[in-house]
Amino acid sequence: MPNFDSHIRVGMFFYPIVLGVYLFILHLLNMGYPDEKVIAFGFFLFVLSSDMPDIDHNHSFLHKFIRLLVISFVIYFEFTKKIIISFFDLNVGLYLRFLIAFLTGLFFGILFEIIIPKHRGPLHTFWAALIYGGIMFSGAYYLGFKAENSAFLGIISTIGYLVHIIMDISFVEKNGKLIKR
Repeated sequence: MPNFDSHIRVGMFFYPIVLGVYLFILHLLNMGYPDEKVIAFGFFLFVLSSDMPDIDHNHSFLHKFIRLLVISFVIYFEFTKKIIISFFDLNVGLYLRFLIAFLTGLFFGILFEIIIPKHRGPLHTFWAALIYGGIMFSGAYYLGFKAENSAFLGIISTIGYLVHIIMDISFVEKNGKLIKR
């Protein structure tokens, strides 16, 4: 199976090709182009998506990074929004509030490890790519992006995800070189 570096390199290589085809199709359909900043951000999202299916591998960089993000966001939101503290109607000082937020974040980190399926399971499927792209589209649209920008980010992330799956199906890595199966 290709490793992190191979997936990232292929993602970087294919983005200009996918972008060219995408813009050509929009031109043929006489539809509006995404904003330039969104196209630039699309590169990052495409490359990230080209390794996203490996989030289910405990030793992958992306798995560790996403887990850290989950823990950090939970700590931040619990500390600032006081969800658990308000639910239990606790009146605690700043330090105890942070400690509760920290323990909540650690709990969600453990929960993340439990929820993520085994490697090469359901996250390495065509359906997972579509769901992932739908989440990216919905998230961008929810954040206030225009429809054509949100659609672009959803489609780009789906294709990046699919590039990973196609690589895993088609290639094996031996001594740092990709070999066709």
